[in-house]
Amino acid sequence: MQKQGERSDSLLYERYAATILAYARSLTSSWQDAEDLTLGVFLTALEHDNLSWLSPKQQLVWLRRVVHNKLIDSYRRPAHPPTIP
Repeated sequence: MQKQGERSDSLLYERYAATILAYARSLTSSWQDAEDLTLGVFLTALEHDNLSWLSPKQQLVWLRRVVHNKLIDSYRRPAHPPTIP
């Protein structure tokens, strides 16, 4: 039996996954990066309490903001982690 939170999380994914992937793809140079961003966005959504209290438009805005923030975070990380000789 699915809990209410699980159901709303799956509905959130079903409703916005394609849109978020397209948005992430428009911001990145590869499909893999876009897919990684999309996965990260929905993992972040799972970590937050149920987002069903937001309107559908607010949910999409929240998810797009998370894409933006995760992309900025990826630019801040060094491409090659420092190595110790």
